[in-house]
Amino acid sequence: MIRLSSRDLGVCSEAVRALYADFCLEAFPERALATVSRLVSVEHITYNQLTLQPRKLLVKFLPERPDAELLIPQLAAHFNTHPLAKFIHSTEPRRIVDVTSFRQFKETAVFREYYGCIGVTNQMVFALENTGVLIALNRRERGFSDRDQAVISFLSPHISQAYQNARARAELSADIGEIGKGLAAIERAIIFADRGGRIVWLTALAREWLLELFPGSIKSGMRLPPPFAARVSAFEQSQSKKSFFETHLAAGPEQQLTARFIRTSLGKFLIVLDRERAAIAGAVANSLGLTRREGEILYWISEAKADREIAVLLGVSPRTVHKHVEHLFAKVGVDNRAAAQRLGWDLRRI
Repeated sequence: MIRLSSRDLGVCSEAVRALYADFCLEAFPERALATVSRLVSVEHITYNQLTLQPRKLLVKFLPERPDAELLIPQLAAHFNTHPLAKFIHSTEPRRIVDVTSFRQFKETAVFREYYGCIGVTNQMVFALENTGVLIALNRRERGFSDRDQAVISFLSPHISQAYQNARARAELSADIGEIGKGLAAIERAIIFADRGGRIVWLTALAREWLLELFPGSIKSGMRLPPPFAARVSAFEQSQSKKSFFETHLAAGPEQQLTARFIRTSLGKFLIVLDRERAAIAGAVANSLGLTRREGEILYWISEAKADREIAVLLGVSPRTVHKHVEHLFAKVGVDNRAAAQRLGWDLRRI
């Protein structure tokens, strides 16, 4: 097989970059056909995909060929007589002239019932690896050159990988959708957003809170509120290797909104919102048998403060705080600080 010229290599490389840039699985067949036909001239080109469950043959033409589409049953019925039938899983491009003569091709049932009817006399085919996809380049008169075959040899593994990338992205999107349904079912305020601040998906509770606290963000085109967008932008600019960070905002009298950002491997952000009281209400503390002071200390424990820090904040001695901590642990039935911190979070959450 001949080597490609530097010009052909440059054009093919540009085409490959364009293929990898688009992850839409639904648009992949048209994109693959358009890419190939720009680099190798054809009368028409087809994308053929056989699925087993259910058994179905999908054929796409570029340009559209209604006359050929009507004869697809004939192609399927007689394809076993095609000279290239044994190469339908080969990623290396094969030309009819590589395996048989034009005269012998004309004598096959698949030519009489299909290719002869649509005026195809020359063909080159190649498969996408592990996909069930076969791409066929068709011409009426002129044969496919060694250069044409070399171009397809260069493109074939990249088209296969681009397909795998698009399929993986589609499967991931489906998984995210299912995860989203589960998150929505547990009534949490959760947002998926991209690094540019565009909201990709959010739960009903997150939408409700954003409409209340940042109405412009939703009404003007599903954008993250400015404080969140600024935090994402600052994180991106810092080039931090961390995948988690959080921010706190006022959310009304004696309330705060905590946004916990989790950066995914695809560069998007899962944002979990918690709306919290700025104190544990006296009625809530009383329901647990806690004094007002013990309620205050439980609040500061939920903020991960140590006894010495709490003593400074409340203006009492560390020993006094320690005694209050012992009492409240006994009253609420916890035996360590982590459990008390989780309880404090739950009591503050709105």
